[in-house]
Amino acid sequence: MPSIKFFPIIREVLNDLVDSVSASKGLSREEIYERMIAHIKDNSIQWASGKKPVIAYDNVLCRMAYLYEIVPANANLLQNVITYDSEIREYMLGVNEAKGEVSICVFGAGPGTELLALAKWADWNRLDGGLSVNFLLLDKVNEWIDSWEAIKHRIRSNFRDNISKNKRDWPIDFEGSFYVIDICDTTNFGNVNNLFGQDLCILSYVVSEKF
Repeated sequence: MPSIKFFPIIREVLNDLVDSVSASKGLSREEIYERMIAHIKDNSIQWASGKKPVIAYDNVLCRMAYLYEIVPANANLLQNVITYDSEIREYMLGVNEAKGEVSICVFGAGPGTELLALAKWADWNRLDGGLSVNFLLLDKVNEWIDSWEAIKHRIRSNFRDNISKNKRDWPIDFEGSFYVIDICDTTNFGNVNNLFGQDLCILSYVVSEKF
């Protein structure tokens, strides 16, 4: 039975974050939830304004609100693309078979949406030999790496508990390198030497937010 499910993983990540924020900021769980809801409402207004949104991603409570509101839905969107777009899927699998690994650049890497989507897709499809992904993650908010690592940790824990303690038995193996970069400023791209050698590039939610 597949072990990767979006909502349980995000719930686990958020529960850990709530405990951490409560201890560091002296806030009760109820206060944290109230502030998250306030961020959700403000973010929705920003996204619907027709103007370039100004989202406080440097605020941990705003990032938690984004995890709760956006990540499962956006991960589902990407999973559906891989499932139903045969051209993209077959290209990705062909690269994985030929090279033993697929390199994927994520523009606006955020909290780990793409990792979550690919992990669930691979878990549900169980390819012979598994899928290996090396992520190049680009985002101007350095703090997102905490969420990416937390999602990575939860995915790996689920695989260990439900499939095998041996990584070679997992449906997907993955690593990620995080670069702090404003993807809207193309002059920064020259500082990332391997940016244009990737097998796939993903621009998901960032497209609607920026343009």
